[in-house]
Amino acid sequence: MEIVAALKVLKLTLILLLAVVSSLSCFMGSQDPPRMWNIKLDLSLSSAPRPGETAELTCHISCAKATDNVTVIIQLPENMDYVSGNLIWRGSMQSGSVVSIKSTVKAVREGAGEIKAVAQLDTYRTLLDVAHLYLDITPASTKVSQVPISQSGSAK
Repeated sequence: MEIVAALKVLKLTLILLLAVVSSLSCFMGSQDPPRMWNIKLDLSLSSAPRPGETAELTCHISCAKATDNVTVIIQLPENMDYVSGNLIWRGSMQSGSVVSIKSTVKAVREGAGEIKAVAQLDTYRTLLDVAHLYLDITPASTKVSQVPISQSGSAK
């Protein structure tokens, strides 16, 4: 009887420990939070806008497991402006579903920047996924990448 009680306490302790470690890893510089809820974000631009030009920004949200109370927020860098569409989505997702958030954005000045999408589970304020698009906007051309771009050629 004592062994059963001890095993129950140990199981509960391990579950709590995993929950704490999972939550902390999101705040300790981890680029890829644990996919406990199986939400995946993917950001893309229709083109690489130079200063004064617009592009369509799309964030695909895919879900491998039914999840309620999801919020996705897209953050723009200082050198891009929101023109139209949506930068926030809230809702529930069914297993295997994909939701797309679309907006039009405008490059307003040259320089490096980062578009960031963050998915959060509202109920527990749990970080679900983060997606990045890195930009280096110049008058001649704009570079867009999912990995940080060297800033050697951009205006500071």
